[in-house]
Amino acid sequence: MIRTKRSDKIRIIKDINITPFTDVCLVLLIIFMVTASALTKEKSLELSLPKSSSANVRLDSSVTVRIDQAQQLYVNDNKVTDVQLMPRLKAMRDKYGTKLLVIKADGRVPYQRFISVIDAGREAGIAQYGLATREPDQNSVRQP
Repeated sequence: MIRTKRSDKIRIIKDINITPFTDVCLVLLIIFMVTASALTKEKSLELSLPKSSSANVRLDSSVTVRIDQAQQLYVNDNKVTDVQLMPRLKAMRDKYGTKLLVIKADGRVPYQRFISVIDAGREAGIAQYGLATREPDQNSVRQP
């Protein structure tokens, strides 16, 4: 109950001010959106992918082989050895109908390592290959 200066009558506030509640909800929404996008980024391996202007192309029915800076192999986030690579690729081709092998490798990985992964893919019966890259920085985009 509030007394006003104009009168000695007691006036009851019946309205609810939802502005502070709305502000808090919007701030929480923004916090959740920012943290959710940070959590969905690929964190399994820290690779420094080369840059390419066609980096956004979507690939269907593919298997991904990652090669980290230490030249360790990962098939869809599962670590494998050189000996295990070809049988794993063959099993994925048979089970899922994999048509494409995408290679995500650190920019400092030797070229011979790419060739050994492609050879394992060929032995497994995969005929299409893709090399993953990242989008170039806006400052370094060259115009033809």
